[in-house]
Amino acid sequence: MPEVQRFRKKAPEIEAIRFDGTNHNEINAFTNGQFEAAEPPAWLGDPRFVATVYNQRYRIQIPVRVGMWIARDTDGFYPIRAEKIADEYEVVGEQGAGGTA
Repeated sequence: MPEVQRFRKKAPEIEAIRFDGTNHNEINAFTNGQFEAAEPPAWLGDPRFVATVYNQRYRIQIPVRVGMWIARDTDGFYPIRAEKIADEYEVVGEQGAGGTA
């Protein structure tokens, strides 16, 4: 009978920049024009969502709050909550341009 084994999820390496509510131009450059301010009324009626980022894999706009990180990997761009970055990722190498660490 096989033994029970434990596994740890390996997070893929990503690049990310934190949205502070004022750095629209930097994030728009990072996402190659896939980031934009949300039009009033706020996304889905929630005023905390003030922008969106386009995800190429799923071909959808994903809502973004101030303080979220905009990540880039092989699937494209997507937002990540700051708590998830702190819990599941660690800085790799030196901090890149635009505060991407």
